[in-house]
Amino acid sequence: MLRYRPFIQFSALYLLLSVLLRIVLWGLYGQDAGVGIVELSTALLVGILNDLVVLVYLLAVFQIYVLLIPDRWYCGSKHRYVFGFITYVLLFGLLYLQAVEICFFDEFNSRFNLVAVDYLMYPTEVLVNLWESYPVIWVLIGNGILSLILFRWFWPYLEGSLKGTIPFRQRAKLAASHFGLVVLCALALSTTTFLKFENRVTNQIAANGISSFFEALRTDEIDYHALYRTLPEEKVYSIMRRALSQSGGKFISSDPSDLTRHFEGRETGFGKLNVVIVSEESLGAGFVGAYGNDRNLTPHFDALAKQGWLFKQAYATGTRTVRGLEAISASFPPIPSESIIKRPGSEEMATVGEVMRQQGYQTSFIYGGFGLFDNMNHFFGHAGFDTSDRSDMEKIS
Repeated sequence: MLRYRPFIQFSALYLLLSVLLRIVLWGLYGQDAGVGIVELSTALLVGILNDLVVLVYLLAVFQIYVLLIPDRWYCGSKHRYVFGFITYVLLFGLLYLQAVEICFFDEFNSRFNLVAVDYLMYPTEVLVNLWESYPVIWVLIGNGILSLILFRWFWPYLEGSLKGTIPFRQRAKLAASHFGLVVLCALALSTTTFLKFENRVTNQIAANGISSFFEALRTDEIDYHALYRTLPEEKVYSIMRRALSQSGGKFISSDPSDLTRHFEGRETGFGKLNVVIVSEESLGAGFVGAYGNDRNLTPHFDALAKQGWLFKQAYATGTRTVRGLEAISASFPPIPSESIIKRPGSEEMATVGEVMRQQGYQTSFIYGGFGLFDNMNHFFGHAGFDTSDRSDMEKIS
């Protein structure tokens, strides 16, 4: 069974690195969050259970590799170099993951979550941000050197496994047993099964970063109450009614949870005017002449600003285009994680398109790119707009 020696060695290394990572996270962030030494001890035990579940999945990839490589090639001299390269890459990846997890925990006080998933969805912006914010090149160099040192220590224990031969039928039986265990874990266990601590940070220390990432990828959810400060609903409604009462209108109900207001319309009205909303991506106030920029970058906007209302205390609702679109179209504040434009179930929301159509307007949403991006065609198509995008335009320029 020499061929299966790497299973034990990689598992032991992974468990050791995971335990060390939890101790580091506790030392840097856990103590300030009230995680005592007793809680840490329990978190380490629970963490090992989580790691064992993750190892079942991680080792399944190696199980396939061992199953499919014939004995003659597996024991050959060329495979020695291939296996050595794979070993070094795995060691580099494991060590680099430890550094990334510490940086992520430092920023978000959490293991990988939906924020990490969103980061990978927008790699260009994120990689530039990381490059500017962290000494990435030095981390990579240091990680490469440390991986090489670990490889020199680790390789002699692995090299002997390259001499092990085992019939395909026996390998197939072991692989079948392993994948049966994968199915069992998928049906009965999760790495969140054991996270029962009252302290949120203790749960995060005990959690497994790889599992947390794929859990977020699968569910597309984030724990709102764990990560965002909230108030009792009664108090929130009281604050909102008090604030809204100062901006005109009359509440139509004495129900404290009903925020609907009535505003008297102008008898003369405004008439039927064309309404054009221009949403310009990545146009900060610092680039606009009407807001003080003297480089004449936005002459047409500046001219329009003199003819209409210019809001000088308007602030972005988020850092992505889709956040601005939900605010403009639905007056919706940004909720954690995903914008309503990209969420399922947003088809029946009240939007400016629906309101304008009720007033007899023909409403259109025209986008210069492809409307599949950020789910825009679907959202605006169900929000009272006729949609058109780049695919409907013959001359793009």
